[in-house]
Amino acid sequence: MSNQSGLLNINKPPDMTSHAVVEVIRQETGLKRVGHTGTLDPFAVGVLIICLNRATRLAEYIKNERKTYNAKIRLGAVTNTYDRTGIKKLIKVKRKPTLEELKKVLRGFIGPQKQLPPIYSARKVKGKKLYEYARLGEDAERKPAKIIIFDIKLLEYKYPYLRLKVACSTGTYIRSLGYDIGMELKTGAYVASLVRTRVGNFVIKDSIPLREINKENWTKLLLPSYLAVENLLQVTLDSVQIDQLKRGLAVTWKQSFSKEEQKKDIACLSEEKEVVAIAKYDPDTEELMPKKVLV
Repeated sequence: MSNQSGLLNINKPPDMTSHAVVEVIRQETGLKRVGHTGTLDPFAVGVLIICLNRATRLAEYIKNERKTYNAKIRLGAVTNTYDRTGIKKLIKVKRKPTLEELKKVLRGFIGPQKQLPPIYSARKVKGKKLYEYARLGEDAERKPAKIIIFDIKLLEYKYPYLRLKVACSTGTYIRSLGYDIGMELKTGAYVASLVRTRVGNFVIKDSIPLREINKENWTKLLLPSYLAVENLLQVTLDSVQIDQLKRGLAVTWKQSFSKEEQKKDIACLSEEKEVVAIAKYDPDTEELMPKKVLV
């Protein structure tokens, strides 16, 4: 069994759960420590970053990155899942929204806000996923979550369809965004198709179709673990300092950080750019304190 660590930028196929993708990667690589960095709905396609071996401990840093989606939204109907897979109900629309009305509504969704997750989602309530309640016909209290919509670009509008490019924070449900847009327009809406085109610095043009991953080639397609922490502060350590971190000891670090930087996680890399640990800087002792050791 290989002990290689790293990342795979997978282009998730449609009608497959993110967990099922992980299982396929496990089978092809023979590895047990495999995980994804943020669920992509089964009907959706696009960028799904998979972490292998020690890189699984860096998943949170990718998961928290900004994400970009291309969504096709169907107006004049709703579904119980907020997407094309659900039970459809047509809405009697008295007047089709004009282009200007649509643009005004879209502008209203840009910025920090609280978003209610779909009833059919993996968001947990009392240790149980919302879709589990929904499938049993049980009610569950959905609590809104804080999200940020950084930008919405209208790519095309030809009623009843519109296509959007959305840049958003982690935790955002594009299905909920589509539903909420339909409510504002008084037309109803659901997401007809969804493509995740970017997660942080990982883009869809560099992604690999899942069917192309196999036992013979996966090691050649592996991306280095340091790409998971590209947006963190980074320091390069020598072999003595690395050995200290491995033993859970603090490392003296005279280089100063700003007060804002001192609050953030710091990625500690070897000279070969291997991620050794995640640390915090203590300005009082001028030391890097290990928070998470990877080797």
